[in-house]
Parts: sequence; C-alpha cells; structure tokens
Amino acid sequence: MLKKIYDAIFITYENIIDLHECADLLYNQGKINRSYTLYHFSFEEGGRLFLLLKVLFKYLKGDIESKELNYGYLKKLGFEKHLSKLDESVLKMFVMPIFNSAKNDDMEQMEYLVNFYNEIISNINKLDNFKNKSIYVCFDNNNFVDTYKSITLEDVLYIKDLSEIQKININNHIEMIKNHGSFEDLKKYFNK
Repeated sequence: MLKKIYDAIFITYENIIDLHECADLLYNQGKINRSYTLYHFSFEEGGRLFLLLKVLFKYLKGDIESKELNYGYLKKLGFEKHLSKLDESVLKMFVMPIFNSAKNDDMEQMEYLVNFYNEIISNINKLDNFKNKSIYVCFDNNNFVDTYKSITLEDVLYIKDLSEIQKININNHIEMIKNHGSFEDLKKYFNK
C-alpha cells in the first residue's frame, strides 16, 4: 500500500496541474464561473495531495505501522471530505512561510501570514459554496439564480490566486521528493 500512496502523490500532482490548466482555458475563453469550479478543484486536490504526503511520511518516520496503511486511514483523515481537503490545502500553504518568518525573527511578516491564513480559513465554507454555485443553478433569496450571476470575477480571481500559489507550493514538495531519487531511495533514506 505504501508504494500505491507514493504513486498516488504523483498522480494527484498531475491532476492538480491538469485541473489548473483546464481552468485557465475556461478563464481565457470568458467562462469565468466554470473556471472557478476547476481552480477550486485544483486547490482542493492540493489538500488531498498533502494528506497522501502526511500518511507517507508518518509511515516512513515510524509514526504509523504498515497495517494502518489503507484507504480507511485516508478517509479518516478527510480524503473524501471537501472541507477537510480545503483545510489541509490552506494549512500547507502557510506552514513553511510562517515557520521561516518565525525562524528569521520577522514578526511583521509572520503576523501578516497568520492573519491571511485566518482570513482564508474563515472563508472555507464560502469557497465551497461558491464551488457549488459555479456548477449548479441555485435557489437564493426565493429565486433561482443562473451560475453566471452567482460568481463574480473577484471570486474567480481569489480562487485562481490561491490555486496558483498552491501549485507553486506543491511543486516545491514534489521536487523535494524527486531529489531523494526513487521510491526505494526514499525508503532507504528513512531506513524502512
């Protein structure tokens, strides 16, 4: 199962890139509400990738046993829950920058990042609702609302920026894993 999780990290990474590229195509064609959907999915899929990484490294560090490596374990972490994946995606966007700010004693930068993190976290439900509004005709204020009237350009630019930042963040993690060589090399590094 460990090898499957390792492989799933790269499959998920490719899916994130593909979703983002498809969103760009839609955005450039003026289909902003539909682009919102795919930027959102790209960002949310980032949370899924980080859950896979969490499980991989927990095992390699000896925090979990091989018998715990199963899909049920991933599900318990929120692998299939939209809000859990969004929370994970947001958290991983900020962990290293906040850590580095603290390490460099840059309290102003750290405070800015913490406030930005809190702003995004407070909007997780809103982001998820926008995703639904970008796909489905909604009933709002006693009226049916077309998807094109439910999502603004500002909403799209916000999720697009989050998705682009996360894509850069994820790429750094993928490069770090690749720098360790193959799956077997990574296991040797952790003495597994």
